[in-house]
Amino acid sequence: MILNPEKVRSDSYVQIFHAFCDNTEAYEKRATFIFVMSVPENFRDISDEWETFQNVLTDSWTGVIPADSMAAMTSRIGQQVIALNSTDKCSERESTEK
Repeated sequence: MILNPEKVRSDSYVQIFHAFCDNTEAYEKRATFIFVMSVPENFRDISDEWETFQNVLTDSWTGVIPADSMAAMTSRIGQQVIALNSTDKCSERESTEK
């Protein structure tokens, strides 16, 4: 689990995400990486989760990685985007407890 990837401020660290999340040449093809990030208030009115994810990382990584690499990077690490609210429950047990 990678918490707050939007806070990474080093191109070499972002490139590690690129290497491990490669669609065909990943170092470990059986690994699953879960990127968890908070969405700033100004991005929360976007209804499309993928667009929100892409906008947050683009905003955060502008100046960190080359602009022409941004789309490739976000598509590699954002294969599936799931939006959760702070009140959402992630397990059935939690959601049924009173």
